[in-house]
Amino acid sequence: MNGYPSQTIPIPIISIGEVMGGVMIEVHTTKTDTTKNKPTAKASTKRGTKGKQVKAPSQTDLSPTRLSTDAGGRAEMLIKQGTQQETLLSLIAITGDYPASNISFIIPNKDYASRTTIRMEREGLIRQFRKDGMRSFRLTAKGKAYMVESNLARYERYNIGKTETNQPPGTPARRKRVLSISEVITLMYMAGVDVYADTRPDIFGEGLNTPSPPEITHPTYYSSRDYVTGRGSRVMMLEKQPARKEDKAPPPVPKGSRGAGVLLSPSRVFCVYNSGDVIVDWSPEVESKYRNEVRHTIVHKICKGQYGLNPVDGIMLGSDMALLGEYLDLSQKKARVIKMLEKTYESLYYVTSDDRGIEQLKMLSNDNLYAKFTNMILSALQPKTQSIPMSHDAMSKDGRPVTLQIIIDLPKLIRFRSALKLHGLTGQVYCFDHQADVIGRYLGVERAEILKLNFELMVKKLVK
Repeated sequence: MNGYPSQTIPIPIISIGEVMGGVMIEVHTTKTDTTKNKPTAKASTKRGTKGKQVKAPSQTDLSPTRLSTDAGGRAEMLIKQGTQQETLLSLIAITGDYPASNISFIIPNKDYASRTTIRMEREGLIRQFRKDGMRSFRLTAKGKAYMVESNLARYERYNIGKTETNQPPGTPARRKRVLSISEVITLMYMAGVDVYADTRPDIFGEGLNTPSPPEITHPTYYSSRDYVTGRGSRVMMLEKQPARKEDKAPPPVPKGSRGAGVLLSPSRVFCVYNSGDVIVDWSPEVESKYRNEVRHTIVHKICKGQYGLNPVDGIMLGSDMALLGEYLDLSQKKARVIKMLEKTYESLYYVTSDDRGIEQLKMLSNDNLYAKFTNMILSALQPKTQSIPMSHDAMSKDGRPVTLQIIIDLPKLIRFRSALKLHGLTGQVYCFDHQADVIGRYLGVERAEILKLNFELMVKKLVK
């Protein structure tokens, strides 16, 4: 195998500080990529519990008064506030169709998770739905009634009337997209991002009509389905919202975008995507329109003045690092892929849909936390210099350009590789241990030295 021999380099404690004490950086060698393309999941032939698909009762005619009568006292006593059961029921309520695979984020114990869902099914609050190889959970009429009565402001818009979340998706492709959106909501919730309508600013409702712009004071997430349920929504990528009579000249809405929603922090705006476990056939032109619509609607109109000249960046969620490796391989062959990954956003971060990704979402939505990570590493390096004709974050002690990839920034990584190749330079990359293989294979041992950080130890010291 080609590459440099592995060795371990301790970080100088005097230059990094107490936070970095004991953390080791390893010089990573590039490995031959033996990972084959990920096989697509085979469609399951299993059906529901009794082999039949049960049609959900219509909630169009329900009112808060009728909901109170239908809910009964029994269900209210079973679900206690602040429990994992309540969290699960709450996320099912705001997503409409919740992927069974995501329950492990909320209830890590597999046996307990199974007992919990069985119990709620027996109580008539949820029902399991299996079709086309996809398994999910949905609220029953009783479950919707209970949730709306428990918190009208939070659940009404999702569970009463002809809303997107109150109508099960029809086609397999549509359902897969809905489950993808639900997964993003789960990851955001686990990262401490506000996903609830009653605790975050109503920027797509009252925010459009108030004289003073709403202020985003904490990380909040708005899925593409919130744009529909909100009043007067202007940004709609996945579901087309009909023009209202009072709208004189609705702006054109990009069709076919893969956008799942928007993450807002007090200082940054992110368009969020979920690639799942497959390579997506991106349309860079459509996603550029999506970005521009978000900038026009949120940055310049709704939250005018809060974000200044800050760019709208992107976050791409993916099942694992192997999927990113496939994307980077394709970027060298297909112009559409490289254009999407490098040129659609100034920064497009790749985050895995797992516990590590949740911690990275915390960093992206918290400027102070992200600064702790980057400053800790930069303190052990030399300042960047204008004498190097390329974008870089710092200089190594032996005079090589350095880029930080603790959260993989695809345009930045691609440009770094191109510049090293163009100018015949070698560089260094700082990243987490689970990212090192993919980054190393992409850059090549002849161009870059990969220095990997212990993810679990650093997160324990800086996040927990």
